[in-house]
Amino acid sequence: MQTLQKWIAERPLTAFFGLAYLMTWLGSSLHYFSSVHAGKALPVVFNLPGALVWYYGPFLAAVMVSACMGGKARVLKLFDRIFTWRVDWRWYVFILLYPICLHLAVVGLDRWLGGPTPVFFQAAGVAKGNPWLVFLLLLVVQIFLRGIGEETGWRAFALPQLQSRMDSTRASLWLGVLWAGWHFHPANFATLLSPGGIFVFFNIVATTFLFTWVFNQTNRSLLIAILFHASLNMAEWIIPIGIADASLNRQIIHTVLLWAGVGILIFWRGQQLDKPGQAAIDRAEGLLLAETGCKIERG
Repeated sequence: MQTLQKWIAERPLTAFFGLAYLMTWLGSSLHYFSSVHAGKALPVVFNLPGALVWYYGPFLAAVMVSACMGGKARVLKLFDRIFTWRVDWRWYVFILLYPICLHLAVVGLDRWLGGPTPVFFQAAGVAKGNPWLVFLLLLVVQIFLRGIGEETGWRAFALPQLQSRMDSTRASLWLGVLWAGWHFHPANFATLLSPGGIFVFFNIVATTFLFTWVFNQTNRSLLIAILFHASLNMAEWIIPIGIADASLNRQIIHTVLLWAGVGILIFWRGQQLDKPGQAAIDRAEGLLLAETGCKIERG
């Protein structure tokens, strides 16, 4: 057991991504094969636990690897920034309005090219009903499942680790590819392996650069990352654009707008999407971990 713990502590990124993928695939498989559409190959009792393990795969992976790296203190440090809420008010405005503005732009350009008008306040898989009640319930689900379940792993754990070894742009690219690939698990096969899946992959990679910028500029607030993730997903219910099953025109418009924004961001900020001096802090933390026996893997 100690040998395994030491191996994980010395290779935190490899261990984290491996565990995140493993647990999500396990949970997703249990959920999928205990669902009606799969013919209930497994008892229905596995459906809810499977979904929770699926959504919380990155969370559980981050907690387990942090525990191996530094015990309870390291795990508590992982959650420190969930209480970082005192950030410039403009960041709250950005994370709330950016997704809506993006969706409006996609829909507007698509309509200009002859596309259909979307039906607002509905999305695939979301029950219909009183819009305010649906909004509140959906927001809670997005915060606690997608937000906390994913962002504790991707942003609170993986991103700082990556930024301790490389500049923010390359860290975002690596994280984006791995985060996008994580979505291609059994419960999502039907959607993501469709023609629209390739657009979903590249759009998630693009969005990762924005997450890095927001996370770093808000003093690495896990709370802001959680709310940003929830806001992005809520926008698909408020102004549906289809995501994976949209028309080709809408898919292209969405992808072009996302990557144009990333291009502007990188041109404006350069390779560092963080605050001045943060890269040096990251490198110092990496050296400290190495000196205490928790080396960050190189190459």
